[in-house]
Amino acid sequence: MAPVEKYYKYWLFLLILGASLPTNAQDTIAPPTLSHRNIQIGYGQTIRGASAKVNQHTRSATTADQLLQGTAAGIYAVQNSGQPAGEMGIHIRGFRSLLASNQPLYLIDGIPYYNETGWSSAGSVFGPAASPLAFLNPQDIEEIRVLKDAATTSLYGSRAANGVVIIRTRRTLPDSLKVSFNVSFGSQTPIGTYELANANEYAGFLNQAYNNAGLDARYDNPNAFGTGTDWQNSIYRDQAWRQNYHLGISGGGEKVKYYLSGEYLDQTGIIIGSDFQRYSFRANMDAQINDRTSLSNSLTFNRVESNTVASDAGYNESGVDVITGSRIFNPILSHQNADGSINRFHFAADNAGLSSGMLQSTFIQPNPLLLAGSTDSKSSTSRVSNNLQLKVSILDNLSLNGTIGVDALFNEEYTFIPGALFLGANQGTGSGAKLDALKFINQYFLEFNQKYSGDQKLDLVAGYSWEGWRREVLAGRSVGFDNETLRYYSLTVGQQKILNSNISEWGMQSFFGMGQYSYKDILNLTLSARADAISIFDNKWSLFPTLAFSWDLRQSSLVRSQKISSIIVHSSIGSTGNQSIPPYSRFSLLNEYNAALNGATINGISIDKIANNQLEVEKTEKYDLGIEVGFKENHLIFDLDFYRENTRNAIGLIPLLATSGFEYGVANIASISNQGLELSASTNHNVGTANASFQFFISLNKNKVESLDLQDQLISGLPFSGITDWSLTKSNYSLSTFYKRNPDQFEQSILGSAAPKMITGLFSKWDFKDLDFSISLHGAFGQKMINANNLYLQNPSGEFNVLADYLHSNIAPAFEPGKPQVLTEDLIEDASYLRVQNITIGYTIPSTLLTGSSIKKLRIYGSVENIFTLTAYSGLDPDVSHFGSLTQYQGVDLGSYPKAKMFLLGLNVDF
Repeated sequence: MAPVEKYYKYWLFLLILGASLPTNAQDTIAPPTLSHRNIQIGYGQTIRGASAKVNQHTRSATTADQLLQGTAAGIYAVQNSGQPAGEMGIHIRGFRSLLASNQPLYLIDGIPYYNETGWSSAGSVFGPAASPLAFLNPQDIEEIRVLKDAATTSLYGSRAANGVVIIRTRRTLPDSLKVSFNVSFGSQTPIGTYELANANEYAGFLNQAYNNAGLDARYDNPNAFGTGTDWQNSIYRDQAWRQNYHLGISGGGEKVKYYLSGEYLDQTGIIIGSDFQRYSFRANMDAQINDRTSLSNSLTFNRVESNTVASDAGYNESGVDVITGSRIFNPILSHQNADGSINRFHFAADNAGLSSGMLQSTFIQPNPLLLAGSTDSKSSTSRVSNNLQLKVSILDNLSLNGTIGVDALFNEEYTFIPGALFLGANQGTGSGAKLDALKFINQYFLEFNQKYSGDQKLDLVAGYSWEGWRREVLAGRSVGFDNETLRYYSLTVGQQKILNSNISEWGMQSFFGMGQYSYKDILNLTLSARADAISIFDNKWSLFPTLAFSWDLRQSSLVRSQKISSIIVHSSIGSTGNQSIPPYSRFSLLNEYNAALNGATINGISIDKIANNQLEVEKTEKYDLGIEVGFKENHLIFDLDFYRENTRNAIGLIPLLATSGFEYGVANIASISNQGLELSASTNHNVGTANASFQFFISLNKNKVESLDLQDQLISGLPFSGITDWSLTKSNYSLSTFYKRNPDQFEQSILGSAAPKMITGLFSKWDFKDLDFSISLHGAFGQKMINANNLYLQNPSGEFNVLADYLHSNIAPAFEPGKPQVLTEDLIEDASYLRVQNITIGYTIPSTLLTGSSIKKLRIYGSVENIFTLTAYSGLDPDVSHFGSLTQYQGVDLGSYPKAKMFLLGLNVDF
């Protein structure tokens, strides 16, 4: 491929970038904020360091984590699934752990939240679980700030290695009674479908496959079948609707201020049988009790309900998932025969186009329309959170702060698969699970602020924190229903019953402190440390110190150029940690097994994991050097950051020999590094009579396994479509590396990595009188993807329907049912992409037309999401992950729930 053709997407991106930059600008509006100044990092502290403020007010996101995609340098966000409120994978400055989570820590109004489905879901529904942040209404968010380096994250110690996302919800100003009502309606359609062989083409393909296998042709007249059934189209709704209503009320006086809100969201999935609803209420209150005492409280109640379909890696019952099934199912067959019977399985068709009763493939594949429409997979979660903060000024320069927070979650999940989807009688399967989780935090700290002569200032903070959570699950499963009328409401009807229950507990206590010295706000020196005692580890106490400084060269007169408005250099060195592994990882675990002996089933218990009392929290050393330069009174700002992060003791699973008596162990086994460069640019100008703002970023990151203890490499890979052992963790390669074993069984071929080499994003907003327009783009480049869909859609065996283009390929089909699947280079594709994520156009009714009414502002807008994607990837979407956020298993596309292109009309009214 010629260089120009290979990098066409880069050239196009630069063209868009150039077109978005304003020219002949008049600097008459407020400049953008310098990102390294006065960063609120919690605990009442501000610091200069590497962070990013997310522009979240232009997208109609369903969940808060969707707002992070393509908005800031260093954030690689993957939409794992396109189902409503589907899980997002958020990775800040690369991957750094094998077993522990690579997701950041979220703090919402001071309460820590874990963006992991294991915390908020019992794990029994089909398909990927909803995002753990699905409870949070994005319209209640005032600001999102992402903290990346040691300077900004150090006070969060053992949970900050993956970065920290601080979310602050809306408050209000004194004497500002305001009522706002926002409503939006939208329509969703799939971003695309595969072009597959129709009935007569598939029949001709089968005839050729049979002939090449030395068999008689399967069909006398393939053309007689016509186009047949479009199974892809059968599982999609004609229109999937989305409606959202939000009411906010804020007001108060000097003593008491409040913000109240309520929301209802109803989003129908593009695949039949899937949907999502959210009900939320929030009450934020700030009170000045007296001159020395203030109180803040944040209370929220949420309930989310969803129906999911069998998609991605969340289905392991009869056959493959709904999406894959709709692509491979026999197009000659109709859903319903003339006699009213349903074609339940992927049967071979006879010359009349009717089911022959014989399976077309070697495994049982249910009718995808039946699988989507007749199964149940329901989840409902109620959540109550409250955070009370009290601040008492003991002296003019000394204050005591206290926080008491609680987060209670109640989750129920139910599934049912009717027996019609299984061969044989009484094979219906139902399950039910309930999860109760309680999290609490008690936190107290002292703040000391003192100004000295010569414009010197000293800020100190010291505190203690105690946190914990308890998670309890009770689950039941029943197989073989004689009567399916009550479905999952009566699991006792089943012939085989399985019960399961477990309790997990975790606790942590911490001491933390920070000291900041400032000279004229020109030179700032910061020393901070946090010590955490974590119940997960036998070696409980871990210390995380950090040293940071920043220097404003412009104010110090070292830089005198009038063209430069501001130039700030900052640097930090320190350590943070990652403790997000299962609570009992250091212990030996018992598992229940059963075996047949003399015709009877014998139950027993066995130890399958060896204990490790030397297990330690992962520690990541972070080094950061950055410079921020502002021009023309800071109307044009460039921000450059270089970083290196070393995780010295990453935790992983160690497979053990069978002779040891154990299956695996858990240990600190790897050293992993991330090194990169981040460049951001932002402008804010008047161009003629239009106000224009522009933000652009580009991030480069190199991920590398520096060393691997005990053995040279780890081979793993959750199975998909008969393929196992496809993921390789090896020194000098990045995490999420694909490989194949060559026929001699000794040599390996490295096929690529799911880790991107570059991510980029662009946002531009224009205001012209009463019109506003915004556009956002984001992309990732250099990563590879296993297009596992082609294991079926380019399969020459004739077992499955195939791509229309495959009919004209040079590969000769041959009927070989049951031929083993293997991972080849042909399945590995370049997954680089550039997506136009959102375009919004709005019109604000002139205030003169609202004179005499109670309406202060009325805005009408239209918005489009997931507009189009530029990519060389042959699948529908390179921005997916079949196995969710599991780091070692990134980069697989198989049966992923497609994203939706959404057209939205909305109304914003302020009273």
